[in-house]
Parts: sequence; C-alpha cells; structure tokens
Amino acid sequence: FSGILLLLDQGFKTGDMIRFKDTYCIIREIGLRSTKIYDIVNHVIIIIPNNSLANQDILNLTKPDRYYRLRINVGVSYSSDPAQVEKALLEVAKKNTDVEQDDPTRKPLVRFQQFGDSALDFALVIWIKNVIKIRQINSDLHHQVFKKLSDEKITIAFPQRDVHFHEALPDAPVKKAKKPKS
Repeated sequence: FSGILLLLDQGFKTGDMIRFKDTYCIIREIGLRSTKIYDIVNHVIIIIPNNSLANQDILNLTKPDRYYRLRINVGVSYSSDPAQVEKALLEVAKKNTDVEQDDPTRKPLVRFQQFGDSALDFALVIWIKNVIKIRQINSDLHHQVFKKLSDEKITIAFPQRDVHFHEALPDAPVKKAKKPKS
C-alpha cells in the first residue's frame, strides 16, 4: 500500500536528488514494496521498504525545479571593509560557470548577516544549475572564496578572545606561591 501511495503522491520520482538521513541520494527505482536510492556520499545503493520511507523526512532537492540555492557563509575580521568583502564574494560567484547568472530572480547576492563574536559574518547566496554536482560546486566555491579573500588581503576570521591582566592593588595582600619541598 505504501508503494502505491509513494507513486501517487509524487513527492519524488526516478532521477530526483533527495537529502535522506543527512546524506545526498538519487532515486533509482520506486517499486511497489521498496525504493532503491543511490547514496552519492558512500557510493552504495540503499533499498528501503516503502512503509519505512513513507515515514521519513525527505528533502527533494530537485523540486520545484533543478536549481538549488546554496549559501556560503564566511566570517571576516573586523578590520575588513564590508563593501570590499561583498564585491569580492560577488566576483567569485560571477566567475563560477555552475552559478546561475541569467535569471534575474536567481542572481548571486551577498548578505551582511551580523556582527559576530569574532567576525563580520557574510553569506554568499547563489543558485546552482545542476543539483547533482552540489558537493563539488560547494567545495569549489569555498576554495575560490578563500583564494579571492586572500588575494584581496581580507582576513578570514577565527574565534579569539582578548585576555587582560591587571596589576594587584597596592594595599591588597599578595600571596606568594610556596616552593615545593624536594
């Protein structure tokens, strides 16, 4: 019965890319008793009984169309010029051929997210044309962002804390450490 519901519901079809249990998979075959999916990350075919599959949270990455929105988060040092960061991130997106450039509703954009604890946080939001290549495109974009920011002398931030030492007050007693007996 679950197989018939999966076929009638059409939440996904053969060839669709889904996110299932924290991994990326492609639907290979939907049968009456089970569904075969190809796990891209682990390079295995998973056969799932349809009654189990019907009760899972599944993200269909190919619906409503084959485009997929990808977000690259980056934190830069507080000494960075936000306008220069935005310009650099947009240049990376424009040079990547897998990023949608023509559709005015899917143009790359940069958002200044927040003033973080150790960084100015930005997000490069892009649409990719081929969801099947999502992991490779994501990796490529991270490499390209790293190189571009380095070329522009923009420092990628990392968590840091300032520690301030204060001298003891003159009238406050100071305890001296005792030397251990040898």
